[in-house]
Amino acid sequence: MFILCAEKNRLSLQQGEPLTSGSAGVYQVLFRFSPDWDGLSRTACFRSGGQSACVLLDESGTCTVPWELTALESEGRHLFAGVWGSDASGVVLPTVWADCGVILQGAAAGAEAAPPTPGLLEQALERKADGIEVEGLELRLLSGDRPLACVRLPPAGGAGGEAATEEEVNQMLNEVFGPVPNTTKKEENYEF
Repeated sequence: MFILCAEKNRLSLQQGEPLTSGSAGVYQVLFRFSPDWDGLSRTACFRSGGQSACVLLDESGTCTVPWELTALESEGRHLFAGVWGSDASGVVLPTVWADCGVILQGAAAGAEAAPPTPGLLEQALERKADGIEVEGLELRLLSGDRPLACVRLPPAGGAGGEAATEEEVNQMLNEVFGPVPNTTKKEENYEF
């Protein structure tokens, strides 16, 4: 595993490992951040030779080195990592590049076997909700098959002895997930 520490705009390699050409999906990177990074969304950037790729970081600060940068033809090149952060107020904080080492020749079995790493837009869209699922008393907001959020519905026959009305469910959904414009009604609510 690679461990990189970001102190404001400085990035230093704290731990590394050998890199081999032709590898894919095997190099985990952990970014640690100083308080200067609090409140910033973070994106890891990697480059090797003329190639570069960026990966959105989640709360854990971990990602995998995009395979394109350790492709078969990358032998003898240096892998560099950087990170940049931003927030809604317009703050942008990029680091300098940190040298993660030379990519050594790997034993190769043939052509590349992995699909291209998604761009930043595709990565951001994968984190957006596209469905709702109800199972028992749990209502889940989904991105594909992956749950993004979950709320427990009140049981039928609860304190009032009856199930929640559609208006009550829509109000609860709006409180939990935020309003969604409905073009057929004047009020904003979730429709099933």
